[in-house]
Amino acid sequence: MEPMQSILDELGPLMPRHLSEAPTMVNLDGFGQFLQNLKNQGMHPYLMGDFPVEEGPVNMSKPPRKPYLVRK
Repeated sequence: MEPMQSILDELGPLMPRHLSEAPTMVNLDGFGQFLQNLKNQGMHPYLMGDFPVEEGPVNMSKPPRKPYLVRK
């Protein structure tokens, strides 16, 4: 909390605010797919960094593998 408070103090010296609690984290599910859609449409969001593109919900099971035959 103290490092965030010092950053806020440096950014806005006109309106001194004191943090009473830590900010809540936001769920970023789907953000990687959003960035991929932007890239596919021709935009280049290079300042966003690398976010993985999710294939779907994490708890989904993988489809069963097809059997294959090995001949000698």
